[in-house]
Amino acid sequence: MAIRNVLVYLVLFGLLVGCSTATLTDVPSSPSPPPPTEAADEGDFIDHAFLSPESQVVFQGGEFQPLELAPILMTGFGEAEYIEWQVGPTEHLALESEDGQLMAEPLDPDWIGQESIDLTACNTQEEYCTRGQVDYGVLDPNQPTIIHVQNDGYLIVAGGKKILIDGLFVLGTNPPSSQRLQAMQEALPPFDDLDLILVTHDHADHFEPDLVGQHLLNDTGAVVVTTDVTAEYLASWFEDANQFEERVIGLHLEPGQTQTIEAAGIELEVYYFSHGNPTMPNFGFLFTVEGITFFHTGDIVVDDVPLEEVQQFGLFERGIDIGFLPHFYLWQDEYEGYMEAAFGVEFIIPMHVDLTAALTPRTVMEMVAEADNMFFFETEMSWWVIDLP
Repeated sequence: MAIRNVLVYLVLFGLLVGCSTATLTDVPSSPSPPPPTEAADEGDFIDHAFLSPESQVVFQGGEFQPLELAPILMTGFGEAEYIEWQVGPTEHLALESEDGQLMAEPLDPDWIGQESIDLTACNTQEEYCTRGQVDYGVLDPNQPTIIHVQNDGYLIVAGGKKILIDGLFVLGTNPPSSQRLQAMQEALPPFDDLDLILVTHDHADHFEPDLVGQHLLNDTGAVVVTTDVTAEYLASWFEDANQFEERVIGLHLEPGQTQTIEAAGIELEVYYFSHGNPTMPNFGFLFTVEGITFFHTGDIVVDDVPLEEVQQFGLFERGIDIGFLPHFYLWQDEYEGYMEAAFGVEFIIPMHVDLTAALTPRTVMEMVAEADNMFFFETEMSWWVIDLP
């Protein structure tokens, strides 16, 4: 049923949060009721009841995942049978609803850009509403781009390559949306056709063996480079790991060591950076695509990595264009100057930010606002088309 510029009625089964399906009711015949936004005064809006969904982003030619509407309402918004949805209007997207899902596709297959879709949900019995937005983005695969997945997880697209770093994991405290989880499992856009999957270490906020294994079964060209400990974890945990074992490269490095390998046609420099536990090796990765040098430290614990140990690698002189660095080492006084002296990064992406925390994102945003060489991803599945100063 087309829903562009019309009111859509959804019967939401079960709890409003955590429910995975919703069913359309028939739109009443004439006379139709007025849209809920017209029936409700501004004072009747309770915006805190709406959990804005994460952005939907694909590269040109990819397909958006259906958006489950039910889970974006908070518990307590009202009885399920009284919830009505209004979606739109749109300029570049065709919208359609079916079985409680919102589906979108560009009207013009050549369109590249971003559009925010307004969503309004109203409890018609209680006469109050909540509203929010969802961002849809279609990116140019020929433009170097970074998509923030979660925590230290980033998808880098440049030079015809797609490199995912620390992006395949699931945390119960802050789980990905059902749409993102399905895309990661089944190698759907934007997680399709990955060249490299880099895993710095095997902590649960960087790596989940079942999710990585499922992805590799569906993304048959992707190559994993990680620590030997993480590779062994994947091989022992995932039942069908033998089906992709030749595409998983587990490296063993000791403190102070580095190694250069070629994987998926990319020259990759791997560095050992202590995570504070010798049984939990952590790697840093450096690589260059389309003339841009990227560097990711993983979860380096600088208290266990003396500055002189890092400086022996000569990274400061490498002219690193973009560095993904843990945010707390950038603004805490006791670590002042360490990151600059160790790596000499030209442009910084502060990472390992808990976006659900009350104060941390604000602290990082204030730091970034005062700098001229930083970019901060304020939400998951947001993106930056690289524009270096």
